[in-house]
Amino acid sequence: MQAYRKVALAIAFLIFGWTFGFSQDLKSDSAVLIIKEMAESDIYEVSYSIGYFGSLSLQYQRFEKLLSLASQQQLIDFATNANNPVARLYCYQALRKKKVDIPVSLKQQFSKDITKVKTLKGCTGEEKSVSSLANEDIFNPFYQIL
Repeated sequence: MQAYRKVALAIAFLIFGWTFGFSQDLKSDSAVLIIKEMAESDIYEVSYSIGYFGSLSLQYQRFEKLLSLASQQQLIDFATNANNPVARLYCYQALRKKKVDIPVSLKQQFSKDITKVKTLKGCTGEEKSVSSLANEDIFNPFYQIL
């Protein structure tokens, strides 16, 4: 009887471990997909709504998903190494929003990054440098009310 319990317990641990690991892989893959979509859009939307009628920003929705799916290390890695400046910027903003310790080297990288990105705030578009946007919050008035 003891042997059966040990085998059952071992199987339970294996299933739990596999399930937990699998769900972590799914979260990681989803975060990578979101970052890729942000890069393909190639527009840094500074507010949660855009356009004349204030439509909900697709980039802002992606940003919210990124906040919930990406680990701190993933965000640091992508903020440091992503080829697309918009993707790097959103990852950096996610780190700021999560209020984690951002490595000094990453802060310095962003303070010196003069790469220009297309921005959209409400219905106004312009080009700004990554360094000028790095410490600006993405505006959501619902958070401001709470």
